[in-house]
Order: sequence, then C-alpha cells, then structure tokens
Amino acid sequence: MEINFPRYIRLFKNVKAEQGGAAGGRFVAAKTIGGTARLTAQVALLYAGVSLWNALFFSDEDDELRKSGRGQLQLILGRREDGTIRSIRIQGALSDALAWFGMEDAGKDIRDLAEGKKTIMDQVKEAVVAPVQRMANSMLPMTKAVGEALTGFTIYPDVANPRAINDRVEHFARLFSLDMIYRYAAGKPQPELSKNLFNLVGYTTDPDMSYYYKTYEMIDRFNRKHNIDETGAHKPNKRGVVLMELKRALRYGDEDAAKRYLEKYVTTYGGNIKNAYRGLKQSIKMSDPLMKIKKDYRRQFLDELDPKDLEAFNKAREWYKKTYKDYMKGIKWSDFKALE
Repeated sequence: MEINFPRYIRLFKNVKAEQGGAAGGRFVAAKTIGGTARLTAQVALLYAGVSLWNALFFSDEDDELRKSGRGQLQLILGRREDGTIRSIRIQGALSDALAWFGMEDAGKDIRDLAEGKKTIMDQVKEAVVAPVQRMANSMLPMTKAVGEALTGFTIYPDVANPRAINDRVEHFARLFSLDMIYRYAAGKPQPELSKNLFNLVGYTTDPDMSYYYKTYEMIDRFNRKHNIDETGAHKPNKRGVVLMELKRALRYGDEDAAKRYLEKYVTTYGGNIKNAYRGLKQSIKMSDPLMKIKKDYRRQFLDELDPKDLEAFNKAREWYKKTYKDYMKGIKWSDFKALE
C-alpha cells in the first residue's frame, strides 16, 4: 500500500520528462500524449489478459459469477463436480492503488452506472469514503484486533457498517491465518477439506449461494434509495450463535456439524422441545430473502428490479428453499423428541 499508490502518480508524472530533447513544444506534447496512452495500455494489460482468458475458456462460468455479484477481477480455473467454480482473485498493483478512490472493481462500477444500479453521486460518495476505509483497515493489525475484540464488532470491510464478532478466539486466529485450523479444532462447520485447502490460495464459489448474498446488496441499495431505516449491527446471544453455526453447516453440506449444533441448540438453548422446534422453524423462515425487506415495501422492491436482478432474486430464493427450508421439512417432531 505504501508503494502502489505513489507508484502510479510518479509513472504518469514522469511521462513528459521521458519525452525531453531538443524538439519543439508540439512534438514533446504529442510524444507525451502518446507515452501516456501507451502507459495506460500497459497498466491495463493484466486486466485485459485475465478478462480474455475467462472469455475464451470459461465464458459460462464468467457469466455466472458476474450475474451472482462476484464481478471483481479473478482468474477462473474451472468448475468442480458439485458445480462450484474455482478462481483466483487478481488484486494487481493498479487495483490496489485505485482502492483509494473506491474503484478497485472499476469494471463492475462502470456496469452498475450504465445499468442505472448506482448514480454518479453514489460513486462520488464511495470515492470520498474510500480513503477513510483504507486508513481504518490499515491500522496495526494487532492493535485493531484487540480493539475490535473489546468492542465485539469488526470494522472490516465497511467502517460505517460494523459486523458483530461471534467468536473472539476465531477473530484472533484469523489475524494469523489460523482460523481454518481453529474451526477444525473446535468442531465448527467446514467445507470439505479439498475446498478448504484450495481456499488458501483461491476462491471456491457456489453461484447459487452467491445469488443469495447478492440479494443483501440489492436490498441495501433499495433501502438507501427510499431512505428506509435498517436494523443496525447487534451481537447475537449464545442461542443465536448456535443457530448461525447450524445454518452455516447446512450451507457447507456438513451433516455431522449440523447434527451436533441441532442437538446443542435443542438441549442447551432451546428450552423445552416444543419451543426449540418452533424457534428453529422461525429462524429458517427469517432466512428467506423476502423477509429481509419490510412487508410494506416488498411489492415495490420486486417491481423495481430489472430482469437480471429479478432472476438473481428468484435464484436466491430457490437456493434458500433447497438449503434451509427442505432441511426443515426433513426434520420430524420425533427427531426433536429423541434429543429430549
């Protein structure tokens, strides 16, 4: 971060000096313009090369990632048997420098502006806030981690919208890239081992799951547009954390962890069995993307979605039904009674 931002300022500043000599001013000006154009092409070469690779060899996967909201620059490596897509995020020096202006995903920003998903003023606001975000999240890691652990909230990735920390030990483990080991040791839900190992160097993306999380972005955008109050960050109680881990196990397809957290929920935090059953049903119901929108605004929200976003919203609800709702249908009252 100390090198990348000044680097590009100096590169462009020095273009004119590189065109010096005894020639007249017009010649130097023309050479300067040419040199600037050439330098711009060079710094964009990585972006163009990765985009060309994806378009030539993995066009379907590239299209799925863009539709599901993962539009940042990434080198696609193919698809696994379970349908998830493997990729490596390309965070080049140019992208790192542009992050100071909120333009690290410039391609996505341009598409959003062209499709009317954001306005020029939205982009200006992002550019104004971006330096604050960069500085806040560039503090000394240990100092920042201690402060976050004490408050119970983390300011990454958005200072204006802090997220609750549900496990302080895991938060510190993440500081040293030991969070995966900690989650295994604690018996927490995990993707299958091959995915976890690949995630040390790249990304494994389930497009259907990404549609689900894209709905949060769509709902946030709708609420901001219409000045609708949103619920702020809050720390869930221990019962809520167990429910979160249970649902995470369902997302990962980790059946063993799902059974452990279901049993823990029922026997430790569910109270009597009937309340535990009702509580889990309510939690699953509230995971429906439609429940994230205030009831009075749901029809308006759906009417304002363009065809692409409506498709994403419908796919998100399909994933929710497959992952959560169908799971609840598979749990019988006798399963709860057996845990009593």
